[in-house]
Amino acid sequence: MTLAAIVARDEPAIIQVKTVVNPDNGHTYHLISGEATSNNPLGGVTWSAADAYAKSLSSDVTLSGLVSINNAAEQNWLINQFPSTHSDQGEMHQVIWIGLNDRHDEGVYCWENGEKVEHTNWAANLPNDLDGREDFVYLTNTSMFDPFIPHGTWNDYHDESSFFGAMPFSAIIEVQSIPEPSSALLLLLSVTAFLRRRR
Repeated sequence: MTLAAIVARDEPAIIQVKTVVNPDNGHTYHLISGEATSNNPLGGVTWSAADAYAKSLSSDVTLSGLVSINNAAEQNWLINQFPSTHSDQGEMHQVIWIGLNDRHDEGVYCWENGEKVEHTNWAANLPNDLDGREDFVYLTNTSMFDPFIPHGTWNDYHDESSFFGAMPFSAIIEVQSIPEPSSALLLLLSVTAFLRRRR
């Protein structure tokens, strides 16, 4: 593991646990968590800290943020890439923040990067805003909560670094690649530059 950055005062350092690239869309995905400290012995990360760190990875906040899951295939791919236990570190990543939230308008969920919500995978009877401040969504990456919150389903929760003080939150960041210009566009730009020089 590498220590990546401290995102805010009183927040634990963010640790990038694993990075993968999705061959279907070319996007890079980082699984992150928080460093364990005396104030945060479980080492989880809050939604806000994960979001701030995600946005710091690109000068264009629409290109880097907490993951937006657009279909079941993308979610299955993510679960396969980031299993609940990483054997190389022995870490557990069972509750994982994603970019969906209703922090600006209660009950109106949106992806933090502005993408249209076309896919959800809520557990039955969720979201429920149980304590009036559950504005952030996590992906359940364990069967421990079956049958209430089955593996792979989503739930809303408040902005904490651990689930009921017992299970640390991780987060998945999605970084979209900037498409490279096509050869036709490069040729057009070259011809335009050449013609301007000849004037």
